[in-house]
Formats: sequence, structure tokens, C-alpha cells
Amino acid sequence: MTRDERPLAAVPAWLWAALAIALGSQVLWQAARPSGPASDGAVPPAPSAAALRLAALGETAAVARLVPLHLQSFDVARYDAARVIGWLDAA
Repeated sequence: MTRDERPLAAVPAWLWAALAIALGSQVLWQAARPSGPASDGAVPPAPSAAALRLAALGETAAVARLVPLHLQSFDVARYDAARVIGWLDAA
């Protein structure tokens, strides 16, 4: 153990309790949440370039990297080439 590391026993008990409560709350929240409708796997229509810029807070490089990652989440067999090209053009 280096000079900057501390053992886990050094963490106060109240902090462990807060972490356990937060984790339990998150698990219960997700378990109680109703599941949404199943996606059909098709690529949705592309938003405007301005909407993507706004969502990325003006970071065009971030949009250029995130749009292809978003497109990878859809079923390849259901790709509509025109919609995919629209997404890539908007980015």
C-alpha cells in the first residue's frame, strides 16, 4: 500500500451506510419502474443538425463520435439506408 492509499477500514461507518442506502434505492427504483415498449429495432428519423449540436452543447467532434455509436445500437438487419445517411449527414 502506498502512502496515498488508505485501507477500507478507514472509511467511516456512516459513509458505508449512505452508500448501501443509495445502492438499495437505485435497485428498488429500477425494479419498480415499468418496462417500456420493446423497440422494433428500426433506426428512427434523424434529428436536425442544430438539434444534435444543441444536445452536444456545441461540441461537433463529440457528435461526430457519438452518432455512429448510437447507430450501432440498432438492429443491422433493419437498417434503412436513407435514415442512416440522414443521421451521418446531420453529424
